[in-house]
Parts: sequence; C-alpha cells; structure tokens
Amino acid sequence: MIGQIYKSAFGVISKKPLRLWGIVILASIVAGIVSAMFGIIPGAAIFLGSLIGVGKDMVFLHAYRGRKVEPYQLFDAFKDGKTASKVIKGMFYRALMLSLWLLIPIAGFFIFIVRSYRYRLTSYILMQEDPENPYEAYKISKRRTKGFCGKMFLADLLPMLCVTVILGVFPRPCSRSVL
Repeated sequence: MIGQIYKSAFGVISKKPLRLWGIVILASIVAGIVSAMFGIIPGAAIFLGSLIGVGKDMVFLHAYRGRKVEPYQLFDAFKDGKTASKVIKGMFYRALMLSLWLLIPIAGFFIFIVRSYRYRLTSYILMQEDPENPYEAYKISKRRTKGFCGKMFLADLLPMLCVTVILGVFPRPCSRSVL
C-alpha cells in the first residue's frame, strides 16, 4: 500500500514539479505574510493560516487525483463565508482536541503524534464532504484512519529519514574566524 502511494505521489511530482513546488512556496509566503500582518492578533493569524493550510491540502489532493493544479486553489477555503466558517470551526476543534493531549506529561507528546494521524483527514472531509457540523469532521477522520495510522507514520518516516541522511551527508559549512 505504501509503495503504491509513493509511486502515485512521485508520478504526480514528476509531471509538474515546478508548479507544485511553486504553489507550496507560495503557500508558505502567504502564511508568513498573514503571520506578520496579524501577529498582533494571534487568533486572526491562526484562523487565516488554517484556511491556507486546508487550501494547500486541496491542491495536493487535486494533483494526486490528476486534476489541474492552479495557485488560486490555495484560497478554496475562502470561497464563501459558510465554507470558511466550517473550515475554521472544524480545524479549531481538531487543534483543540490535539492540544489537550499535550497537557499530559511525557506520554502526552506520543499520544499527540498518534492522534494527529487519526485526525489527519479532517481538512479533506471539511472541504470534500458536508458533515452535519464542522466538529463531526474530526470524528469521521478518526473512524476512517482506524488501522492506518501506523502506515501513514511509515509513509511520513521515509521522507524524513531521507532528509536526515542528506543533511548528514552534506553538512552545512561552519564559519570560522581566522586570526
């Protein structure tokens, strides 16, 4: 299963790598601007950042499904007030449920990681389906990811290990002052 996902993902990336990387960079720039503009009002930055994050998830989903990917799709969660409200409420509830696990000393961190995989589909459910209320999306995600959290973790682990090895093989040069 993981091999098939990697094969599909690499197939998507190989078709239009510059477009996908460009959209990811654009999403990062927009999120940075939002954070800088609303740094005084943290709630606004968090809400707008979650809308952009959900838009980025949708871009990846469109690419994975073989649909055309455009930069304006980053703002799909902003298309109307109802959608934006639904996404903000659903993602806030997801973040709240995850944050509560961090209150448990030591074990809370590991439970947080497991739960983050359980709630991973929340953004997709909020945008692709119409749950009865936004808070249901995390419960639906929890049901759908049951039995797949370990596989998702392994799928994430391989790229993380590759990056770690690359950074270990090509260390950054350090600056030394010569007297």
